[in-house]
Amino acid sequence: MASGYPGAPVVSPCEILANSLRKTFGEGVEFKLAAGGMGLWVRLRMSVDVDLWARRSVERGVSWYTGRRYAFDGQSKPFARLSFAWLNERELPEAVRRMAAAQP
Repeated sequence: MASGYPGAPVVSPCEILANSLRKTFGEGVEFKLAAGGMGLWVRLRMSVDVDLWARRSVERGVSWYTGRRYAFDGQSKPFARLSFAWLNERELPEAVRRMAAAQP
């Protein structure tokens, strides 16, 4: 997203999400930016009940999927699938802030 100033760098929604995650969770998250797509796979390196965290996030207006949704064995996995396609440059950092507030 451009800052509105001529010549300002353009930052993609994915980069905005990634920067917000790094700032908020630091070493607790791990991911690689893909060249395209609408979501970011995040490995949660912290010890946390991922499924509880996702449920609590919904209570704060942020919905995201855990690794369990994509696991063939149906078991909980320390991963999150976070979409950046539907939010703008102001909403993405707010979503991460709410996600952090919901962390058990």
